[in-house]
Amino acid sequence: MEAGFFVSRREIAINALIGIFLIVVLLSPFLLALVALAYIVRPIGQLFKTFLPGLSDPEDLFFLGLFCAWFLVEAIKRLRKREWTGAFLFLAGVPMLLSSWPAR
Repeated sequence: MEAGFFVSRREIAINALIGIFLIVVLLSPFLLALVALAYIVRPIGQLFKTFLPGLSDPEDLFFLGLFCAWFLVEAIKRLRKREWTGAFLFLAGVPMLLSSWPAR
């Protein structure tokens, strides 16, 4: 052994199980958030299909809207820090994302 101490198979198994448990516990809020987002997106998609039948994928429009909102928030953060190039790139990304939706 390089470290000079012996680790039994039982300790290795216990450490592995503790690690798996911690990963499951720490990832569960993110998985719950994804499930909640799916329950939010599905009714919004049904509303879009009912009232705007010409739209192909309203879920895509919802996610594009989320990305655009994130880009705008990041651009405002960069403007407040006076990072002009970063703000310009985030602001330029908004129309780029929005133009990809009707281009299908």
